[in-house]
Amino acid sequence: MDGPPKGTIEIQEVLRYLACDRFLSKRSAAAYLGVSLRTLETQRDIPRFRFGRNGAKILFKKSELDQWMERYRVVDDGPDIDRIVKEVLEGVAK
Repeated sequence: MDGPPKGTIEIQEVLRYLACDRFLSKRSAAAYLGVSLRTLETQRDIPRFRFGRNGAKILFKKSELDQWMERYRVVDDGPDIDRIVKEVLEGVAK
C-alpha cells in the first residue's frame, strides 16, 4: 500500500492548520481561549468582526485573540533571592 489510506489527514497538515491565522466562530473562539461563551460575549474589549443582517454573525481572528490574551500575561519574577539569602544568613548567624 502506497502512502496513507484515502481520506486520512497527515499530522503535518493538522499542525499547519493549527498554526495558521484564521477566523473562529464564537464557540471555537471560546474553546480556543478556554472560557465560556458567556465570558466571551461579555468581554467587550475582545476584537471581533460583525457582519450579516444586523451584525448577527460574529467571528474572531485567531491572531487578534492571541494579542488580546497577551495583555493578561502574568510574569513570574521568580523567587525573591534577596529575601532567601537574608533568611539563610540570619539562620547561620544564630
